[in-house]
Parts: sequence; C-alpha cells; structure tokens
Amino acid sequence: MKLKEYLKENKITKEQFANSMGVSYGSVIKWVYGGRFPRPTALNKIHQLTNGKVTVYDFLQQVQK
Repeated sequence: MKLKEYLKENKITKEQFANSMGVSYGSVIKWVYGGRFPRPTALNKIHQLTNGKVTVYDFLQQVQK
C-alpha cells in the first residue's frame, strides 16, 4: 500500500504523520509524491507506524514507474 493511500484511508494528515515520525512535513510530502526515497531508518519507522501496511517494496514500485 502506498503511503498516500495509507494516510487517506486512516484519516491521518501528512503533518500528523511527520510529527509521529519525528521528521519535517516536507520530507513526508516528498515521500508521498515520489520526490525522495526514505532512508533505511525512516523506512523501518514507516513500516512500524503503519503496522506493516507500507513497506519498502511500495516505495520501490513508486520509483520504478
């Protein structure tokens, strides 16, 4: 599941997610819209915060398109 879909489905704002991640709002925007690939530590935290629904493979699919 893409991060954008997860946030929408769970009614979480990008700002709320950024705060829970401990990163800037801009970083989350770039991850959501494919402008930047998250670092390994961020990928791990995204996976944890989304209860495994968003994985590294979801980001890899986004990059390959």
